[in-house]
Amino acid sequence: MVDRIGSIKKSRMSTKEKVHLGTESSLNFHQVDGEVFERTHYRFVKTKNRPHFFWGNYMIFNEPPSVDGFQNWIDHYNLEFNSQEQGFITITWSCSDLGNPQKFLDFGFEIETQEVLRLKNITKPDKLNKHVEVRVIESDFDWNQVKKTQWIKNWPLKQDQEHFLENKIHTYKRLQDQGFGYRYGAFLGEKLVGDLGIYIKNRIARFNNVFTHCDFYNQGICRSLVYGSLKDILAKNLADEFIMQATESEYAKNIYKKIGFEVCEQSHDMTWMSDKWKEK
Repeated sequence: MVDRIGSIKKSRMSTKEKVHLGTESSLNFHQVDGEVFERTHYRFVKTKNRPHFFWGNYMIFNEPPSVDGFQNWIDHYNLEFNSQEQGFITITWSCSDLGNPQKFLDFGFEIETQEVLRLKNITKPDKLNKHVEVRVIESDFDWNQVKKTQWIKNWPLKQDQEHFLENKIHTYKRLQDQGFGYRYGAFLGEKLVGDLGIYIKNRIARFNNVFTHCDFYNQGICRSLVYGSLKDILAKNLADEFIMQATESEYAKNIYKKIGFEVCEQSHDMTWMSDKWKEK
């Protein structure tokens, strides 16, 4: 059935404007720590207090990659960043077209494609977990639980995971404290078993890092968390658009679709890493 709570308004963003919703909503995450700079053919995000954070220091080109444009892109990146000192280059572009990234791949870049999902109509999914309470994370105790929930067992980088997570959680808290959105938790009693963020800019809400603790998979946690947090933002009338991104093979994407999200475009990004960040 279609849930009528907080009916979704027509977006301020006309589909004729050809705005890439995935790229634009990703900028929601940089409203407290990062700065976005505009150039003629590209933009870039810089997070001065986290110079080694891939997705805090990246470049957004207006057009997809090409063989002829390879050196130009690398030169422009190094004009704004020091890739040798950072040990990485992260690039994305504002359209669904993959372009021709072959020269980047030959150089050692890894490419990831994600599907951008846009909420059409909120639908109450089957198999909600009736024992789960979905609420905003506020106490220090619950924020500390977030780090445990998001811990990755097979962390692939030399970068210290605990320090990385502490920085992420600090950003989450600042976004919430300054009114740019909320971090929601799924709780069984006092235990946090899943969390996600919804961060908002220009009435576009973007979901961030949907996690379910590995001990609680296949228990309806994810769908209960997404549905419950979405209802809360709609009830507060904070956004007209709701955007998610998921890899093409990501299982949770099917859950998002059952709640009313539809694929509207693709998003591509490429990262090159030096050996300083790769775990052997």
